[in-house]
Amino acid sequence: MLKLWCLFIILVCGIRGTAGLPGRSGNEEDTFGGDKAVAGLPSTNASQTRGVMRATRNIDSSPDYPAVYSTVIASIRDTAFNDYLQYLLADVIKDILLLNIMKLLPKTVTDVNELLKGRDDPNINLTGDLKNHGAQLSILSLIQSITHLLIVKIYIMTTTMSFSPGNKIHLSLPVELNVEGKSTVVGILDSSVKIRIDIVSKPLWDASKDQIFIIEDSKIIIKDIQLEKQKSTTDPAEQEIRAALWTIMIDVINQCIRLVADILNTSFLSTMVSAVLVGTFGSIQYNLLGSPYVTDRYFEIPYQASFQAFLPGAPSSSVPFSVTPLLSANFQLALTKDFISNGIAVLTGAASVNVTNQGGNQLMTLNPADLIPELSELFRTSKPLVVKIKGMNSPLVSLEKQSPKVQQTLSIKILAPRQLVLHVEVAVVSGIQFSLVDGKLLIFLSQNSFNIVQNKSPIGSINAQTFHRWIKDLLQDRFLPAMNDMLSAGIILPSVLNTQWSKVSTAVYQGGLVISM
Repeated sequence: MLKLWCLFIILVCGIRGTAGLPGRSGNEEDTFGGDKAVAGLPSTNASQTRGVMRATRNIDSSPDYPAVYSTVIASIRDTAFNDYLQYLLADVIKDILLLNIMKLLPKTVTDVNELLKGRDDPNINLTGDLKNHGAQLSILSLIQSITHLLIVKIYIMTTTMSFSPGNKIHLSLPVELNVEGKSTVVGILDSSVKIRIDIVSKPLWDASKDQIFIIEDSKIIIKDIQLEKQKSTTDPAEQEIRAALWTIMIDVINQCIRLVADILNTSFLSTMVSAVLVGTFGSIQYNLLGSPYVTDRYFEIPYQASFQAFLPGAPSSSVPFSVTPLLSANFQLALTKDFISNGIAVLTGAASVNVTNQGGNQLMTLNPADLIPELSELFRTSKPLVVKIKGMNSPLVSLEKQSPKVQQTLSIKILAPRQLVLHVEVAVVSGIQFSLVDGKLLIFLSQNSFNIVQNKSPIGSINAQTFHRWIKDLLQDRFLPAMNDMLSAGIILPSVLNTQWSKVSTAVYQGGLVISM
């Protein structure tokens, strides 16, 4: 029985001597993580050791962390929106040019009647002959005889767009079409059609239909149909031919309107991407927070940014932030303070940094001997050390106009194998600089100040003369470079209207950050 108890004690001691898992709770003597190390203790030249620093993931990779949310408001100026519509319509033209009107022609008398229904719009003005005789076989024959009509040219002139009260978008689209075809009745037909399309659209987010824009009303005003060339074996009434073309063109243009709406919806929905990685520690996803809305000059889209990652403590509450767009800006993004705070926390893994070497050499118990004199007495033979730094709370961002800052309390622990050497809590304030590269928000931190909240060592007394300098060097030469290295991955921003962000300006407000282009 005594042998069994001895064996049990040996097994327990062996288990307690192993390295703890990242993020494990319990005594710190169980969490000596040599293989997760990334950085060195303070040396005279920080650049010599930056190459060996990388982030250490001290969090569980489980996707079950609760999401935290922030808001982003995107603003698009009416002129930029209009230019984008012109760009989209170029794709519409490519689709319409391949359209064979023959496929739109009715095949039965009933279809003709259906085709002519709802044509009482005073802006369309179909001729009475076609309305009155729509059910007659002669009219059906006439329409069906205009076969193989092909749109050979579409010229979309400069569109005009305006925003109006009631959250509506008015679009006036002047179009010229050339239709050519050959018919046994009409012969060779070459016609020119001038049309103006007036569309009233209302931004309305409908998740069930994956669409943002709802066409509330549309009017098609056909100004003129010119039959430039006509050679016919028979002599059908020219007015009836015009009326037939009129009817067909209305359906063609309706298809054009649907294509414009589809392309707009696809373009905006493409900005609401699935979750994408943010650095090493988490992901971000953008979704519509509600329906877009319009002001007198701007189209605005409210996004919800969802961060999925481990965040220490309670994240800052999401406070909506919006600012009147600059008159010189075509595109603008308004980011809340908590968006920046969550971004910093996700990119840095809650400020997780391990320090394992000094000047390129493994950190040993002899290195901080001047900090804790009793350390050399406890470890007669030098043992490896690791310094573990981790945030105790979510970063708190304050956006003062001249000096934006981030505050965070750090837990700093020096660990020897199976032994806590020193535990320090430090409140750190860092300056923030913002930039935008390749559609990503980049954040750079600089040391501002720190305050030692508490410190304790189970080994012995702490040398007060060297302690403050040791903390300062650790933060400046090891912690901040490691943080900036992780932050350099950047936070992906929503791509509004496929915008390539370049020559941007940033402005700091008390409630958030504004990026303009």
